[in-house]
Amino acid sequence: RGWDWIKKGIPLRVEIGPRDIDNNSVFVGRRDMPHRDKKSFKRDHFIGQITDILAAIQESLFERALLFRKEHSVTIEDKKTFIEFFTPENKEKPEIHGGFASSCWCGSKECESKIKQDLSVSIRCVPLFSIKEKGKCIYCGQPAGNRVIFAKAY
Repeated sequence: RGWDWIKKGIPLRVEIGPRDIDNNSVFVGRRDMPHRDKKSFKRDHFIGQITDILAAIQESLFERALLFRKEHSVTIEDKKTFIEFFTPENKEKPEIHGGFASSCWCGSKECESKIKQDLSVSIRCVPLFSIKEKGKCIYCGQPAGNRVIFAKAY
């Protein structure tokens, strides 16, 4: 039963058993910590700390996401490297590979469709504060005005 809630993404698991009721305490597990890593709180203390605990979870998950993005992001300037980055080693049983690739794009819907068709890669983001730069589209070689973030959807 508890695992269903974990899969749904609840931020806190609060476990209260008969002894916990007698001791006026609760066991709390955080989503961002290992499943068995639980902490005991006095009930009144826990109620007062809930907003701080949720803020700490948010900060921890955000930091983890930033680190993941940093470790899985690359800048790619040529088509060959772009194709290699998004091509699985074993095409029969493709593994999760690649990541986020920052590359120039011409802005053409046809080019975007071709990339998606050939590599199963799509534009994930047009960075809000990206610097306008002159370059060549990573795929078709036409003039490009800005960078976008490409990635696969799994």
